[in-house]
Amino acid sequence: MKESLAAYRKAIALQPNLLPALQAAAQIEYYTKDPAAEKTLAKILTLDPNNQVAHAMSGVLAFESRDCAAATPHFEKAPQQVEQQKVSLQDMQSIQSDHVMLLARLFETRNLYPSATGAPAAYATGRTVLTAWQSAGYDCPTGLTGIDPKSAAVTDATVLSQSAGCLLFHTFLRTLLHNVFDDDFAVVAATTRQSFGGDSGAEIRGMLFMLKTAGTHAFCDDVSTSFTVTASKTCEQQVIAALASAVTTL
Repeated sequence: MKESLAAYRKAIALQPNLLPALQAAAQIEYYTKDPAAEKTLAKILTLDPNNQVAHAMSGVLAFESRDCAAATPHFEKAPQQVEQQKVSLQDMQSIQSDHVMLLARLFETRNLYPSATGAPAAYATGRTVLTAWQSAGYDCPTGLTGIDPKSAAVTDATVLSQSAGCLLFHTFLRTLLHNVFDDDFAVVAATTRQSFGGDSGAEIRGMLFMLKTAGTHAFCDDVSTSFTVTASKTCEQQVIAALASAVTTL
């Protein structure tokens, strides 16, 4: 098998877009747990975006790395292959729950949510949904009866409530990170004249750190590309705004 992989890689070196060689190499790399599999599969999907086998394999690799955000889109694009790979709906929900639960629990146990006093009604609604989700143990069901996004919705009220809490926290966290960091990244991009983006893990760690100290403005102020403060905001205000905005998705 090593000799075969070497031969396929030699062919790819000569013709980087040779799809049959890429697919054969990816199969071997995937089943032998070769770290190069992820890169090879990404190349295949660049050339053939609808390749269900490559999507399924990429989804499983992300799944095994406990990266639900990356795994789910791949699984959704390869329903038939997912069934063959035996990645169940329960497996997907389990890893999603594990991934989200830790962050959601940190926000609650560290009291990172500001008081609802004086906050918009939507923020209070969001806190009610998240508190109910906490009581349910942070389960993260999809709210669907199958892995296909077109599957019928479940009818169980508890499951629907848990699904709403999970969706709300996902949306809230994504909105919060965009609201807090995107303008700062734009400053860097304008200064360096190069595209610049952040690492979500680093952003989350930074957010947790900043929320430890009440009234923090660093990164949470809105700024222009010339780094001029356009709106003075504390990190607590950003949390309130992000959660109130996220509630509109329910």
